Amino acid sequence: MIDCVAAPRELLVTIARLLGAQGRAIVTSPYDWSTAATSVDGWLGGHSQRGPDGGSSERIVRALLTKGGHPASVDGLRLCGEQRQVPWNVRLHDRAVMSYQVDVLVAEKEACQKVG
Repeated sequence: MIDCVAAPRELLVTIARLLGAQGRAIVTSPYDWSTAATSVDGWLGGHSQRGPDGGSSERIVRALLTKGGHPASVDGLRLCGEQRQVPWNVRLHDRAVMSYQVDVLVAEKEACQKVG
């Protein structure tokens, strides 16, 4: 749930550090950013459709999980699977549900390459 943390990219970096060999992590989000959880500067993709990525958080997260896909790509993780447009309903209270279409991304720990 990377849209619910103070520092989304740093969360991905921490996941890369903590995963064991051949470990995997599932990353998903409705990309419904709130300043209550993440400052505007921390929103992946930015907050404006006029920005360089058109406000597309999905594209940025994929790029962060792809070596060389973004200047701030996360070392040690790589995108190894995904499913797009997964229905996801969040119950707000007894008579209210918020419906999203989310992308579920699977990232895995990259194998270390031996030097020499």
